[in-house]
Amino acid sequence: MASEIRRSARWLLSFSALLVTSTLSHANPLADYCITKQGQKPPPVKFEHPVNSPQQPPETIEIEFTVKNDLYRLRSERSDVTLYDAANQTLGKVIARQRDGGSIEHLQLVAEDLLWIKGSKMDYLVRLDLKQSPIRFGALEAIDLTPKPYSKIEKFFFAPDYRSHGQYSWVLNRLFITGHRTTLFGTADPVATEWVNGQAKPLPEELYDTELDTELPQLNGVLFRGRGVQGDELEAYNKAVFYDGVKATRLLEGYLDKEVKYRGWSVHIAPISKRVFLSNANGNKPFLVELKASSKEIMLPNNLSAGFGVYELPEKRWLLLAGYQDLAIEIDNEWRSIIHVTPPSKITRISTSSLFTEINEIVITIDNQQTKNGTNYFLVNSSSKTNCFATLDPDKPIELKVE
Repeated sequence: MASEIRRSARWLLSFSALLVTSTLSHANPLADYCITKQGQKPPPVKFEHPVNSPQQPPETIEIEFTVKNDLYRLRSERSDVTLYDAANQTLGKVIARQRDGGSIEHLQLVAEDLLWIKGSKMDYLVRLDLKQSPIRFGALEAIDLTPKPYSKIEKFFFAPDYRSHGQYSWVLNRLFITGHRTTLFGTADPVATEWVNGQAKPLPEELYDTELDTELPQLNGVLFRGRGVQGDELEAYNKAVFYDGVKATRLLEGYLDKEVKYRGWSVHIAPISKRVFLSNANGNKPFLVELKASSKEIMLPNNLSAGFGVYELPEKRWLLLAGYQDLAIEIDNEWRSIIHVTPPSKITRISTSSLFTEINEIVITIDNQQTKNGTNYFLVNSSSKTNCFATLDPDKPIELKVE
């Protein structure tokens, strides 16, 4: 009798566990999130790839460093760089001449004995003589390169200030210098070097006519973009290369055929996981590729237009893609639309600041393209004390519009 009771109890427990598992498998994975018209509104940011605005360089730049436990200081003012010891005694001066009122913008020790001087018109390299005590300046060398091939006459009359500038990577701790030497008839004479531990090394050929675009510490490397100066400028500008300091890897080659002209590519870095994605922000055929050890294309929803932004749903860290008509989420490697905006309305802005951190919300701005009316919707955690009118559900997209 007791054994029959135990068997019945085990059967009931198994049945209950199966019932619970079945119920959970059909549960809404987004039930904790909802849409409301009430919320805190941070300044909205367009979801196109941001462009850093140029800043006015400071009038003077100073850096301190030590050699054999002795403290030294470098100070720039306009086009002069002065070396001082710890007692503020002048040890030497070099003049990094700049045309038309240009000035020095940055000083960087790329090695213990090598200083890079970035000027608004011309860059220089100068050695530090560490054999002397105290140390002294060594030879000064101008980096006289242009971004594209020029003849000597073209350079003199049309591009006197058009110079290539070095670029320093703090991720790889090295200086990159790329450009072209001026030739008599303007034939290509490319230069692509990197300075590692004070020594110049040739860069891989894939990095010719490129410039540093994005530092990627999470991938221990950097991303280079083509300058668009050889042959078809559009195709050259679309060149994308990842470099880890050893190997240069071409990216997006399958997406940049000559039949469809993509207008550049954008970098998206997921705000929480820091995953890195490349997309064409304005092309005719949208694509999204995740950059990692082996680049992986992410198949996009069929109804997603170009010009989308990449975001994340916190805690779960699921990807969100925002197009003009849809907000889609990736669940189990499948894209599901969670918000659909009915034309003539479209998504025009999404906030990218403080995603689910301080204010615990995403702001979605929808505008009617005919009436010019607009409304802000807020994607929030349903546990917050906010009146929601719809819960997110990947099986039931929320329809939104503005009259």
